[in-house]
Amino acid sequence: MRRKTKSASNKIKGSVDKRMLYLVIGFLIFGLIMIYDASVVVANDNFGDQFRFVKYHLIWVTLGLIAGYVAYKFDYHRLPKIIPYIIITTIILLVVILFVGEDVNGAKRWFDLGTLGIRFQPSELAKLAFIIYLASWLSRERTKTTTNFTESIKHHLTHDLGAFLLLLGFVSFLIVLEPDLGTAMLITATSLAIYFISSRGALHNIGTGFIIGMFVLMGIFASILAPYRIQRVQTFLHFITTAEFDQERANAEDYQLKQVITAVGSGGLTGVGFGQSKQKFFYLVDITPFTDNIFAVYAEEFGYLGSVVLIGLYLLFATFGIRIAKNAPDKLGFLLASGVTFWISFQALIHIAANSAIIPLTGITLPLVSYGGSSTIVVLTGIGLLLNVSKFEKNS
Repeated sequence: MRRKTKSASNKIKGSVDKRMLYLVIGFLIFGLIMIYDASVVVANDNFGDQFRFVKYHLIWVTLGLIAGYVAYKFDYHRLPKIIPYIIITTIILLVVILFVGEDVNGAKRWFDLGTLGIRFQPSELAKLAFIIYLASWLSRERTKTTTNFTESIKHHLTHDLGAFLLLLGFVSFLIVLEPDLGTAMLITATSLAIYFISSRGALHNIGTGFIIGMFVLMGIFASILAPYRIQRVQTFLHFITTAEFDQERANAEDYQLKQVITAVGSGGLTGVGFGQSKQKFFYLVDITPFTDNIFAVYAEEFGYLGSVVLIGLYLLFATFGIRIAKNAPDKLGFLLASGVTFWISFQALIHIAANSAIIPLTGITLPLVSYGGSSTIVVLTGIGLLLNVSKFEKNS
């Protein structure tokens, strides 16, 4: 898949992809409504303010829209020049957080900024940073160093691919140590997708195989490092094979999965009605009704038909994103748009699948809908880059 890499400054349309823009705005409005609905009980009971989390999320959305606008106006062809600094900063933050990060339920994923309870999660930044890094690297023009196939493989593994795999492995390792296996595997899967669509040929297929191998090894290593992950999978497998929970081995994973399934199952065809969820009344743990398990609350209230509509909207997002990528004027724009589209769509798929008991619970939020500061800001920045690419047209 060869694409021109010349500057696209003479091909600016001057207008954004309005369909994508309107869809994202719709998601943000819907997200605020769902966050209020799913958080009202926790907010009122713990803080005496039923709008507490909506107010905070409005701040995140505002900051995200500002960051997204900056990303939209920035010339994306300049990204390859600044991505080394972004990657280095991201790695430094991922290392530092292991030592000074706020400990929440045994996980060190956040910096506590000490202002109004604001926290920053570097692993969210890593998602977008790696997309930009990969797009910049894979869009570079390369000179052929040798015609010998064996020598070509050796050069590819020891230079380009080797450096990439080393960086991907190191960043994923740091995120797993937090621990946050879901994010690490999402970054690896997104990297695999970008790498796979960037080119064709034997060398490329070998590289794809290496990334898949790293993906599998990461899961094995993470399970050894934190045995609770094995327990989470065992809980999930026991349920899908027996359709019941092991009462003798009851634990937090059993409990949360049971509440998620109860929420989704209670929705039936059309749901129990907006605002009528029972699982948000402290059955779903802590803040998960409006973060990790917001789809479960949505499915309870809007049922199967509502769930189909929401899934359809994410498919529409993916369709619009793919169209932007296909119409990109150069390989850099194509890979940027493809990477952002895959990342957000795949993250939504994982969240919905986990909340439908198709895969084990992951702790991954629903993009543009779930409550979250770092996630919202980084996702909207990524969408800003996506809309940036949409300003340009491919040569006819």
